[in-house]
Amino acid sequence: MESNQISRDEARAALDAVDAIERQTHDDGTPEVWPTAAVGALFGAAVVMTLMETNWVFLLLVLTVVIAAGILLHGRNRKVRASYKQPVQEDTGGSNWLAVLAPILTFSVVTILPRGNWPIALAAGAVAAIVMGAAMWHDTKPHGGSR
Repeated sequence: MESNQISRDEARAALDAVDAIERQTHDDGTPEVWPTAAVGALFGAAVVMTLMETNWVFLLLVLTVVIAAGILLHGRNRKVRASYKQPVQEDTGGSNWLAVLAPILTFSVVTILPRGNWPIALAAGAVAAIVMGAAMWHDTKPHGGSR
């Protein structure tokens, strides 16, 4: 019987290659910040444009909804393994009601603010951007293994 002996350096190189592949395939669950920041910034700009009574606010709101939907769909689909051998599992991730209620509550508050005032519009837009960004970030961050 013949044994396949390899040197210590070859064994170390093979183990390092396996470790590199494992690190590449392991998803740490940390989302990127820029998509949620973009949603928050667009929503904040929409609030500013609403208070300044511009006509382009609808376009910003549509962009905000499209990007937010893309973030949610991408976040849910990246955890799915394409395999027919796996049994169908129930989606344990719930809805992000905070992201649904944040724009509704924000625009409810915006209706009582004065129109045409730049400092108030910019302050309300900044607060709206932070609130919407935080609401979207809440859904994309890992939840301690429950998702």
